[in-house]
Amino acid sequence: MNELDLLKKHWQKADENLPNYSYEELYKMLHKKSSSLVKWILYISIIEFAIWGALYFVVPESSNKFNKEMGLTSAMMIGTILSFVVFGLFIFLFYYNYSRIRITDSIKELMQSILRTRRTVYFFIIWNIASAIITLALVSIHYSRNKEKLIEFVLEQNSSLSIENTAAITTGFFIGFTVTAIVVIGVMLLLYRIVYIRLLKRLKANYKQLQEINKNF
Repeated sequence: MNELDLLKKHWQKADENLPNYSYEELYKMLHKKSSSLVKWILYISIIEFAIWGALYFVVPESSNKFNKEMGLTSAMMIGTILSFVVFGLFIFLFYYNYSRIRITDSIKELMQSILRTRRTVYFFIIWNIASAIITLALVSIHYSRNKEKLIEFVLEQNSSLSIENTAAITTGFFIGFTVTAIVVIGVMLLLYRIVYIRLLKRLKANYKQLQEINKNF
């Protein structure tokens, strides 16, 4: 007899005074919990969208000037618009998942809604991380191919530096850029793990409980 069988046997011998829930009561509890979790995913994604939008409007003028000098203004604008459009699409999908899970009236449909929500969130995380990495990589390549413009801009902004410091300027810049990129990606991964992944784990737990209910009733 394995551990699962022993655990089931223990449950069967548990105190008869413990509350026994009906199929409907168990379903309602798990439905409410799952709906609440999906709602939080929707709310958090909206908050994240608002934060990214606010950050876009508080970019230092020096950064905008640098991008203009490096010929990245148009590319940055297109990339930003694309990011917001895709982000908005995911918010719509989260809302759709939430609206569907609210009107779900069977265990099978609820389980399907949970799986659909989990897939959507995972695609959302993968898209955000992958797009950030690709964007940073492309920007780094662009800087590398336009070192002359880069050095010229840095020298204009720092009168204490001279043309003789070219190697040090480029090396320092790319080290700083790489460190910043790693920190940005690391913070995104950490936040997604703390927020979205935690909610997904709770949804997964609800899914497993629904599977048990479906087997036992």
